[in-house]
Amino acid sequence: MKGPLTVTFTRRPAQPDLVHVVRTDGTETEWDFPNRGDALPHDLVHLVVEQGIGLIDGFWGLIDDGTEVVIAGDQAVLSRNGEPLREPAVDFSGLVKAEEAVALLGPKPILESVGALTIARLAPNSFIPPAPGDTMSPLGFRLPDGTTIETINIIQTRLRELTQHWQQRHDQSITLTWHRGSNRQLPA
Repeated sequence: MKGPLTVTFTRRPAQPDLVHVVRTDGTETEWDFPNRGDALPHDLVHLVVEQGIGLIDGFWGLIDDGTEVVIAGDQAVLSRNGEPLREPAVDFSGLVKAEEAVALLGPKPILESVGALTIARLAPNSFIPPAPGDTMSPLGFRLPDGTTIETINIIQTRLRELTQHWQQRHDQSITLTWHRGSNRQLPA
């Protein structure tokens, strides 16, 4: 029997942070990602948003299907069998929907330069709930059909809670689960 995809995000001061994944089939993968200080990891925001809106073919669906993340410089490259994923062999429409939803629903960090370091902090009103169905950005991003104000509020409340945990956890981890096919249920 397959279980949920389990993801552990580990904050590691003075070095890249770490994502460790156990897929639903039991295989594992992990990757480092740039330390963004107190700002939530982008992939963690993806997990909460994708789970909340019921998106199963976004970033975490690709990871669960065996995609690997390779960091090349400051860029994340999605690959399988050592080869970068490319269209038309891979349908990226779910990933595009996920990125748009994260851009609309995720926290809006403010980046500050302190000497040679760039530090991210959250603006006081970093979660601004959009109205479902409306065009939400100058780029024309839209939330998926069926996304309600209640769903938006649940997602943003969960992201605020996780932000508080992340800010308090220096050199610690947050573990979340993602359930393929569950509709609009947020990870515990």
